[in-house]
Amino acid sequence: MKIRLYDVTIVECVAMLETLQHLLDKAEAYATERSFDFANLMHDRLAPDMYDFVVQIRIACRNACDFAAQASGRPMPTLEKKQDETIMELRLRIETALTLLRSIQPAEIDGAEDKKMTLYFMPGKYMLGHEFVTQYLQPNFYFHVVIAYAILRARGVPLGKADYTMHMSVKDEE
Repeated sequence: MKIRLYDVTIVECVAMLETLQHLLDKAEAYATERSFDFANLMHDRLAPDMYDFVVQIRIACRNACDFAAQASGRPMPTLEKKQDETIMELRLRIETALTLLRSIQPAEIDGAEDKKMTLYFMPGKYMLGHEFVTQYLQPNFYFHVVIAYAILRARGVPLGKADYTMHMSVKDEE
């Protein structure tokens, strides 16, 4: 079977954004069980010079949408609020990203391997689609999802690897 660009980008980004939703569910339940405000977790970080939990989610959503919009030619959704203050705002950000990704069809993405794609933080520079995916989207997107997971895990939220890999397509051997 040939691997399509759509499958390794849109499908995977949807799965991992759904994982972020799941992590938020677990973190919110953890906060409720221990009678503390979830907002206490929102600005936690792994190290003083790293972005906090909120920014990890913000960047993951932006990375996914940036690729989807550029590859498909669709407009970038509005994700520009600089500071999410509540868990509901984080959920809305993820859902906004998911709405765009779920609306895109494979034909809109497949073939974008040689399309010029810009990096919003490097004006005047571009990468080809296949470079953008392998050198920027995948490593950065997964990094920010993993760091969000790690922040919650480090703060005691009962997460395991199965919470991160919940979308694996494991099949029974015959």
